Amino acid sequence: MTLRPRPTLLILATAIALSIPTGRSPAQGTPADYRRADTLRERTRGTVFRDRVRADWSPDGSRFWYRNDLPGGTLEFVLVSAKDGDRRPAFDHARLAGSLAEETGIDIDPARLPIDRLDWDDDGTSFRFRALDRSWRLDPETGELLADDRPLPPASRRRSFVPRASRRTGEETEIVVVNRTDGPVSLIWYDPGGRPRPYGTIPPGQERRQHTFGGHVWSVEDRDGRELDRFEAEDRPSRFEISADQPPPPFERPDRVRPGPDRGEPSPDGRWEAVVRDHNVSLVDRQTGEQFLLSDDGTEADGYQPRVSWSPDSRKFVVLRRARGDDRKVYLIESSPRDQLQPKLHSYDYLKPGDRVDVSRPHLFHVGRLERIPVDERLSPNPWRISDLHWAPDSSRFLYLDNERGHQVLRVIAVDAETGAAVPVIEERSDTFIDYSQKTVFRYFEDTEEILWASERDGWNHLYLFDARSGALKHRVTSGEWVVRAVDRVDEEARQIWFRAMGIHPGQDPYHIHHARVNFDGTGLVLLTEGDGTHSVEFSPDRTYLIDSYSRVDLPPITELRSAEDGRLILELERADWSALLETGWQIPERFVAKGRDGQTDIHGVIFRPSNFDPSRSYPVIEQIYAGPQGAFVPKAFSPLHRPQVLAELGFVLVQIDGMGTNWRSKAFHDVCWRNLGDAGFPDRIAWLKAAAADRPYMDLTRVGIYGGSAGGQNALGALLFHPDFYKVAVADCGCHDNRMDKLWWNEQWMGWPVGPHYEASSNVANAHRLRGKLLLTVGELDRNVDPSSTMQVVDALIRAGKDFDLVVFPGVGHGAGDSPYGDRRRRDFFVRHLLGVEPPDRNAEPPPGRRRLGRLTPHRPDLRPPRSRSRSRNPRFLGVPRRIPTARGTDNIERAVLADLNPGRTRPRNSERAPNDAPHAPHTSRLARRHPPAGGGPRDRHPGCRHSLRAATGRADPDGQPSASADRPAVERARGGRPEHGGRLPRQRARGGEGRRVREALPELRRPPGRSRQLPPDSQPHQEQGQGPPRGPVPHVPVVQGAGNRPDQGSILPEPRTAHLRGGRARRPAGHGGRAPLGLPSNRPALAGRALRPPGPGRPPDRRADAGRPAEPEVREGRRSLG
Repeated sequence: MTLRPRPTLLILATAIALSIPTGRSPAQGTPADYRRADTLRERTRGTVFRDRVRADWSPDGSRFWYRNDLPGGTLEFVLVSAKDGDRRPAFDHARLAGSLAEETGIDIDPARLPIDRLDWDDDGTSFRFRALDRSWRLDPETGELLADDRPLPPASRRRSFVPRASRRTGEETEIVVVNRTDGPVSLIWYDPGGRPRPYGTIPPGQERRQHTFGGHVWSVEDRDGRELDRFEAEDRPSRFEISADQPPPPFERPDRVRPGPDRGEPSPDGRWEAVVRDHNVSLVDRQTGEQFLLSDDGTEADGYQPRVSWSPDSRKFVVLRRARGDDRKVYLIESSPRDQLQPKLHSYDYLKPGDRVDVSRPHLFHVGRLERIPVDERLSPNPWRISDLHWAPDSSRFLYLDNERGHQVLRVIAVDAETGAAVPVIEERSDTFIDYSQKTVFRYFEDTEEILWASERDGWNHLYLFDARSGALKHRVTSGEWVVRAVDRVDEEARQIWFRAMGIHPGQDPYHIHHARVNFDGTGLVLLTEGDGTHSVEFSPDRTYLIDSYSRVDLPPITELRSAEDGRLILELERADWSALLETGWQIPERFVAKGRDGQTDIHGVIFRPSNFDPSRSYPVIEQIYAGPQGAFVPKAFSPLHRPQVLAELGFVLVQIDGMGTNWRSKAFHDVCWRNLGDAGFPDRIAWLKAAAADRPYMDLTRVGIYGGSAGGQNALGALLFHPDFYKVAVADCGCHDNRMDKLWWNEQWMGWPVGPHYEASSNVANAHRLRGKLLLTVGELDRNVDPSSTMQVVDALIRAGKDFDLVVFPGVGHGAGDSPYGDRRRRDFFVRHLLGVEPPDRNAEPPPGRRRLGRLTPHRPDLRPPRSRSRSRNPRFLGVPRRIPTARGTDNIERAVLADLNPGRTRPRNSERAPNDAPHAPHTSRLARRHPPAGGGPRDRHPGCRHSLRAATGRADPDGQPSASADRPAVERARGGRPEHGGRLPRQRARGGEGRRVREALPELRRPPGRSRQLPPDSQPHQEQGQGPPRGPVPHVPVVQGAGNRPDQGSILPEPRTAHLRGGRARRPAGHGGRAPLGLPSNRPALAGRALRPPGPGRPPDRRADAGRPAEPEVREGRRSLG
């Protein structure tokens, strides 16, 4: 008997099934979402106008002009009279355009005046500018235009100082440097660490257009190395003319020449000279030349330091003696160096919590008695650091700042210059920690013998004025339930302090930065800024006026002119226009405040939504976390693109939250982190998320992910270990997973000293067995900021606990590897797979149906590297140019084929290879490029020890904005060459065992025809202008792609003749290396140097990875390459 279901039951069952929520919204994590995420930066670039004012003040400081860049490439020059509160056009744009057209015979659009540079004339009323390769003088009142051949003053003189390093990375722009000298000049970029990076030379009488970023610092030197000029690039294109007779630029601070081990420091009266030689102190009478040895107990392990501090009367001096601590080194293996085949071993000094540190102590010497005066050390039994040494004006004593190890005691100690007796002047104590790294203010005023001091003794960070003689508190300078963020300027004559404050405006976000001024005695507090946002100000040269710009994540910048005397508003200058940004579908970030774990404290955060946001859908929630106690990290200022917004485009809601334990709130708020970094503010974060989701039903808290790097990597993994019921998926990059493994100073600041069981309680390694959820770990093998072993110890603990996880190790990459393009893509895919339940695009698959089929492309050859430069500057490793790739359908352009078939919607392949360490924009170099190197050079990437700097693993520009030299057209558009009629050429192989001969016999169609020259065609050679340096960006490394005719079931791994391709040039065999297979051997991953590739054959197990439809991967074994 056959039972048939009744139709009504089928209908009912279907209805019930459809009513059950699937937990995933449709159309999320799709290829269209990926394309939208990849193009978000370009779609939002240049869509906000009138968002900044760069004032150029007149010589008398009463007026200034600025330029507005408007939609459509139009320009507007504005003149402001600060005294009168008047804003108007700087001149008649239409009349000036007509005058220029009459003088030059060129039609000019008044909205696009070709002004390269505009400056005030000496009279302070007229303008001088350069346009159409000529210099002009304009009277803005009468409109009179005259040719003016006088050279413009150096543009660097527009500012009162020039930084010594690139301090910010602003808008992408360019500079034009004109060499007006009679010899070549060198162009040098100064990276954020202040290190010079050569960018080629400029011949006399010529100019260079150089791509850069606003805020980057450049220098120009003559052939003798003399610096002619130094300037900071602006956010708009600017021009700099260099002449031989111009004065040197004003620096940020004067150079201080410190005495070396064999160079003495003279006394104020010039008679004596204190010399530290062989770790001991000598005194030299400069009149007679007589020398006196004042110490003989200094050794290399416990010696006197060469810096000397003389008393004003030249009768005494102080030298620090340093006893060396532990000499711990961290060792790193660079598995895939770009300049050799074999791995490299690196080591560097790296103290960890609990290690013995160097201990310095002051030693006092008396010149008249030629003896050392013992200094009482009882007040400083275990100093972490001794600094800021000052002599009293009468030379009766000296003071210094003593920071005791453990950071619970911070003192100013005074030492009697005759007896060496020490007394405390100011003593700061804390039961938890003193935030010395962020909040120390110690200003000693010599004339009045007073000390300006910062303290959290009342629960908030405020300023105090002490008597340096008695140590008595003279005045509380600031007070209230808000914090002093920093002291910007102290005017001793007017007895005023200019500072930044947070939380000083009730009702505003307590993290907003405001500017204020106060008198030494605490009176006369003036708030110089007012608007509801976070502020940045720029003062007029005489500090009479200030230009205030403020914004929020949900409010574009508003720029105002204010009085620096009383903070009153004089004039609103600009209100940013973001209409073009909103037209792109850009979602305004939402600020949200909820109560924390105690039900009383406000926790602040921000919510980011995708541009195609639909409130009727359900979205997984991902938190970007960094809970480092040194700061607060939720963005407060406006930006057209915040990094979480890119990830949100894939179908997520992103959040950032500042929980308890982070900085810049009350002392009690901050103290939550003490000896408890594992807390990371998670109770506050979870409470905030639940409150946000209560009236936002689109936030699905059953699917919550989290990611972060460095301390954020520790936090991200900690979410799955300590709060797995809430967080389900985590991506942790370069985390300091055990604070005993990380750098000493940062961890002892918050976790305390000595090392105790609380370190292990916060350790991700010790708690790895508690893992629940999906985890991706990423780490760079050359991370010098956080020891990579910290991640590998987590890996070991997870394996021992039998846990499943994913791991990506980045060869040759430093701190922040997970934020590289490849790391970012893997992070995106991980969240899409585990939170959306969608399989990300398969980057290893065949091209989609209907698309061109590519032949196999040459894998990266790390052994084909240029020789190291023998010059003082590092070799920039110039770009190589790949040849044409003949395929079954005649593909003739790498950019068109690869970008269309592999990475739709992107401007560069995701699998482009990692740039060498000292050239962040250049991939590996071809033999041709080594024969024809360009004249310029490229900078190294930012120092890997910086948390905010990345060494990109795929050859793309550093996210922090390394500059790249310009070229006439993109490098990939020049990637042509080869001879399609011969299907490409195999370079002759110098391999042992006859493997090269066997390959040529196996592929007779690919042999080079007799007599055919090995020279590449002219159009495949690198095209670079003289002195241009490296191109704007790298030629993308083309990944290995399976082509037609190489099916695994055919039992062959040799390519079909029509699809094989090799890069031009002859393969070099590194010393000591055995046989090598041809460069064109196919694989679905780059071939490993020194390993053998063998095809599947009888008696060998099948490749299980081929079951999913992917081509079978050849076996890899140690030893020489073999074709089997």
